[in-house]
Amino acid sequence: MRESVLLSLVVVAVSTASVAAQESLPAGAAARPGAGAAAPTPTHHSYAIGYDLGASFRGDGIELDVEAVIAGIRDALAGAQPKYAPETLGAAMQELNARRLEILRRRNLEFLQKNQSQPGVQITRSGLQYAVLKAGDGPTPGPGDAVRAHYTGQLIDGTVFDSTQGREPAVFPVQRVIPGWTEALQKMKVGDHWRLFVPASLAYGEEGRDGIPPHATLIFEIELVEIVDQAAMRRLQE
Repeated sequence: MRESVLLSLVVVAVSTASVAAQESLPAGAAARPGAGAAAPTPTHHSYAIGYDLGASFRGDGIELDVEAVIAGIRDALAGAQPKYAPETLGAAMQELNARRLEILRRRNLEFLQKNQSQPGVQITRSGLQYAVLKAGDGPTPGPGDAVRAHYTGQLIDGTVFDSTQGREPAVFPVQRVIPGWTEALQKMKVGDHWRLFVPASLAYGEEGRDGIPPHATLIFEIELVEIVDQAAMRRLQE
């Protein structure tokens, strides 16, 4: 149980670390001559791990006892017995994991609340937000259709997790994508280019998935290329 909680915490920490690290880099660090040019050593690796974790927790406003963190790492690497009972450590990790997940949930809700007042953003009854970047004049897909579309998906920190850029458009049934997409596609016309802001409740929810953290709001740009009927799609897959 303790190992699974620790794994969950690390996944959550890594999912927010890149943004926090960017925010906490010293001014002008990227411009220093020769920065990052040296071949990495164990010292660099160790510092990178510490800096990444520190930046992540700092960005979330969670205080850590640095000396205790170092002591825990030292004891684990040495194979020493932990200083606290396993039950205490397990409860601490569960509490910390819950706090991190709540921060992720709140951060994504705050993004949606601010985003809904942006020019051109429309909101549906389900909570889906979208903006029309380019209007098409073709037909609108129905629930039994499949579509061909270009898209790019990213997190609210700008991390791109999937894209068809440089590839052929994706082909998929309207009813076999996340609920936010299913709803949007049945409002779009062929030729439309939209930006979607999909709440976690219409995407991957509290669990997330590979590359997508829990409670994540997903931002997609979708260009609807054409409607492909189910029979044609089956032929394409043969």
